[in-house]
Amino acid sequence: MEHVYEDLVCWRITRDPLIFASRQYNIGGNHSCPDMVALNLRNKEVWIVEVSTNSVPKDLACRINDRDEHWIVKLKEMLIQGNSLVDESWRFIVKAFIRRDVATGFKRMLGGTIPPNVEINIIEDLGFLWSEDWWKWDKQGS
Repeated sequence: MEHVYEDLVCWRITRDPLIFASRQYNIGGNHSCPDMVALNLRNKEVWIVEVSTNSVPKDLACRINDRDEHWIVKLKEMLIQGNSLVDESWRFIVKAFIRRDVATGFKRMLGGTIPPNVEINIIEDLGFLWSEDWWKWDKQGS
């Protein structure tokens, strides 16, 4: 079901014609494939986008706490060396999309203070409700 929210996030961020996103971008080596990497050409920003519908997004919090080693250093190296568009002036920002009901606990997992290059977004604010009841099919089939 998480892929539905990834689709929604990708659609939302790429409505701007100057933002391009690549899904499951392979950073390589021992690094992970974030849900998306997006280039914001207007603001000269590289966004590392993660979407989690997990009720306890501890793994995501660990990756964000270790974001420089986990994503940013290698991704920055790859994009600067392999792309004349991205250079040292570009900002690298982690954008996490999580459920509203886990937001307070998630912020605690990040140490209580959101770093300046991390943005926490609420899935429900995108206009698509997170509710297990919403996804259940009732017995009458409606």
